[in-house]
Amino acid sequence: MHASDRQACDLDSQNCPTTWAPLQGYERPRFDLNFFALLVGLAAFWVALAPWLTWHSLGVLAVFLLTFLFGCWRTRWATLAIAPSMVIPYAWIFFNQVHPWNDYRRQWLAQLFELPGVITPIVARAQGGSGGALQDGLTAAVTAALLFLLLVTGARINRQWLLAMTFLSLNLNLLNSLVAWGIYKQG
Repeated sequence: MHASDRQACDLDSQNCPTTWAPLQGYERPRFDLNFFALLVGLAAFWVALAPWLTWHSLGVLAVFLLTFLFGCWRTRWATLAIAPSMVIPYAWIFFNQVHPWNDYRRQWLAQLFELPGVITPIVARAQGGSGGALQDGLTAAVTAALLFLLLVTGARINRQWLLAMTFLSLNLNLLNSLVAWGIYKQG
């Protein structure tokens, strides 16, 4: 390893630390052409999905996109690994034959990004909570966003943690997806 490579690694470690101090791993944006191009692309993606998603799902998607946008390189890699592992287990919404493309199926599609937190309102109702659909959606969205941020924070530490957190996220969401599939089939 050359001295310049070692200096570059040291600089990256300073710019993207792995300690648990608040807000480390997020950087102030450099308002250059790359940042604005990325910002416009992510905003266009968000706006394109806005007619299809609920406000709660759009909020979770905004957390995904803002984490990627303002994160250092480790946070961006963690976001690119964790976000798909949280959403891909719910691909059955697109490919199942139980319900045709009707309002019920579109309602589930609209909740795609809040589905990783769908167990939280179920547990709250089982414990005697009397939440409505709006409260359940908000609870699921907040749970999904917090789970995502927790997994990304762990995944930023090093490559082994990135693999472990991606594996954990995928498995948790596969189990959660089975619960969601059972609820979906009842409707």
